[in-house]
Amino acid sequence: GPLRLVIGGATPEVSGLAFSPNGKTLASVLTEFAQQNTTTYLRLSSTADGKEIRKIEAAGGVSSITFSPDGKRIAFGSSTSIVVMDADPDKEIRTLKNGPSTIASLVFSPDSKILAAKGHDQKVRLWDANSGEVLHELGSAVPMQGGGGNAFVLGGFFGAAEIRDLAFSRDSKFIAVGGAQAPRFYNVGTGKEQTPAGGGHKAGVSSLLLAPDSKTMLSSGADHVIRRWNASTGEEISQFTHPDGTVAVAFSPDAKTIALANIDGTIRLHSADSGKELHKVKAHQNGVAAIVFSANSKLLASRGTADNKINIFDVDTGRQRQSILIPPDGPAMPGGFGAVRNAFSHGLAFSPDGAHIASTIGSAFRQNVIVNGQLQTIEATSTIRTWDVATGKALREIKLPSQRSVAAIVYSPDGRLIASDNNDQTVSLWELASGRERVRMGEAHLGNLASNPPAMDGVVILGGRRLLMTSQTLPSIAFAPDGERIATRFGNDVKVWDPWHAKEIANFKGHSGPVGPVVFAPDGRSAASGSVDTTILVWDLTRIKRELLAPISLRDEQLKSLWNDLGGSDAMKAGEAVRKLAAGAKDAIPFLSKEIKPAAAIDPKKIDQWIMDLDSSNFQKRTRAAAELEKIGELARPALKKVLDSEPSPEMRRRVEPMLDKLVTGTLTAEQVRVARVIEALEKSGSAEARQFLQTLAQGAPGAFTTREAQDTLARLKTRS
Repeated sequence: GPLRLVIGGATPEVSGLAFSPNGKTLASVLTEFAQQNTTTYLRLSSTADGKEIRKIEAAGGVSSITFSPDGKRIAFGSSTSIVVMDADPDKEIRTLKNGPSTIASLVFSPDSKILAAKGHDQKVRLWDANSGEVLHELGSAVPMQGGGGNAFVLGGFFGAAEIRDLAFSRDSKFIAVGGAQAPRFYNVGTGKEQTPAGGGHKAGVSSLLLAPDSKTMLSSGADHVIRRWNASTGEEISQFTHPDGTVAVAFSPDAKTIALANIDGTIRLHSADSGKELHKVKAHQNGVAAIVFSANSKLLASRGTADNKINIFDVDTGRQRQSILIPPDGPAMPGGFGAVRNAFSHGLAFSPDGAHIASTIGSAFRQNVIVNGQLQTIEATSTIRTWDVATGKALREIKLPSQRSVAAIVYSPDGRLIASDNNDQTVSLWELASGRERVRMGEAHLGNLASNPPAMDGVVILGGRRLLMTSQTLPSIAFAPDGERIATRFGNDVKVWDPWHAKEIANFKGHSGPVGPVVFAPDGRSAASGSVDTTILVWDLTRIKRELLAPISLRDEQLKSLWNDLGGSDAMKAGEAVRKLAAGAKDAIPFLSKEIKPAAAIDPKKIDQWIMDLDSSNFQKRTRAAAELEKIGELARPALKKVLDSEPSPEMRRRVEPMLDKLVTGTLTAEQVRVARVIEALEKSGSAEARQFLQTLAQGAPGAFTTREAQDTLARLKTRS
């Protein structure tokens, strides 16, 4: 016979059980799979003996079931409709159209006169149970984007927000609406909300910013309200409601501009002071998945939900500055059904100087897929990629280990590292110089689904409809301004990590629901977190005991060993060498001054000769010339570009283009990676001797890698002091 699946509320999408008021009948959902056909029924069974009384076919499936308290009617959700029937006998009274949203929950009022329906968009409609007339629409819809597709997912659900909470008061005069928000109360007669005392967000907090003065805070919640707070007292200063259809909110670091991404693919820029709309731009065709401001608040980047683009806009004018095409975020589905997409692959972050932008691509998962009766397995891995903002050119691809996905990313203040909030509840630091993992902190486990989305492992059956939901990746990880601490969410807690000693240094408890955004104050003395529990908590960081980088002595043999580690491919070992070198800078600098010299200017005639030798018929001469040009790096860039502009021979172009491409994309040689790590150690030390050595290196040939790295580091040290 057919395969039968009885669903009784085991998934976030289905509330599929209901008892009749007299307890004699149980209603449930029955799905049959037979001969490539899938049929769903509402099944009524006797509670006395368990026998089936009857089953009613539901072409649109069954998403929620409820009996009226007087026992005369039964209602169930079927896709976007509500079917109302006589409980006995089997007779349909009417079908109610709930609009574009599928049904999540149904409940009759105690007097059986009103039927309340909650959609997956979290909007509630009140119906007259006798006439089928809509009485009121309560709340605002949370946007979802319907996408074409052919995947019907039975397994592999991610933790979903509770959306089925509805309750009438005993006198049927009020209705409470719960879910992933604070309870909201409505007068059934008027449809008006009864606002409780105290104010604040009525739904989960999705975006946060502590302003540059560290005294003012901006927040946005799923209640569609943006609020301004006094961060010291918790007093609400002002608020404004953002437009319907808003799916993501971002605050500029200077706290002057608010970006609102809409389901229609537009982004609206508003004044944070007045709430007035400044610009409206068409960003993407099929929705916006993530938005982020640059550190100087002058640029805004957006990533599309389905168009594989990152677009960059000028905040002052609203004009588009750049469009970056990114690779698809999943492997091809068998049978030509397009790419598998994943909602948790939309991390987006600017580098501190705004010159580069990083994004996560794909999520690691393994899925079993049934195609024409055959079971196939598809797998995907995750990457972090970076691009040059000015040119849109791809710079770096960091491949994550198998089954590792990333929920959010952020650059370190010095731009050398990218920190990632991983799906296995660990935190990683990725070294951009080498593209390798420098540090991983925390114990790897899936744990709380609401905290970090796990890798997907389920069964997909082709032949249904797929919903593509807009998802704004929350800023769930943050670097302190001094780069010495990282804050992340962890279930209902906020953890603070010491990246230099690779360990947890604080765990703050206080939220009663999963934490979303986490941010530091610009002065680094406090942090704030928002939660599904609707609260914002401000944490005092001054009491955290931090382990200082204690000075150490380094002998010659130790320095030689550290030098080798700094030039090696093991980024974790190199990171430990950076830390030791910083702690022992006093002993290390005499050694380093012998190994690293200021970049010397190169005679242009030599560069011209090496370029000519690239076209030589002598293999050894060509090899030596290529090695010399690679060694001087950016000093050869103008000459190499001049060659390409002069229409060289195909063979010459074939040799020059890869060399120039490495320089443009920032691909470093092994020696340059070593120099970058040494200069990082000098910056971490910050001693007078380290600064003096950096000054010496900064006097090298203009434009050289070592010169530029030393100059940038000195500029940061000057700001810090």
